[in-house]
Amino acid sequence: MKGLFAFVGNVKGDLYRMNFLSEENRRTSVLRRSLILKSLFSDFRNVFASGMILFLLCCPILEAQSESSLNLEEGDLIFHESNSQQARAIRLATGSRYPRRNRIQIQ
Repeated sequence: MKGLFAFVGNVKGDLYRMNFLSEENRRTSVLRRSLILKSLFSDFRNVFASGMILFLLCCPILEAQSESSLNLEEGDLIFHESNSQQARAIRLATGSRYPRRNRIQIQ
């Protein structure tokens, strides 16, 4: 196609050829940008998916470790924190950080 535009004439042909090349450069730069973004998105998606799989595989392991370290016996107290209005009133009245306490009873 470059030869076809050069055949048109020296003055107009050169000007037209320059416009054609700049349009072609614009198209390739847009294409390059879209390919780069597509590649980056694909890489991000792969990294995110790998991270999620790793996280989901580690959750049961972490949960199992936390359960075994909890040795509750009869009479143990469990303290609860809460942000309800009633809990705030109890905290103000008692000065305690924990408005609720429960006692373990094994049956």
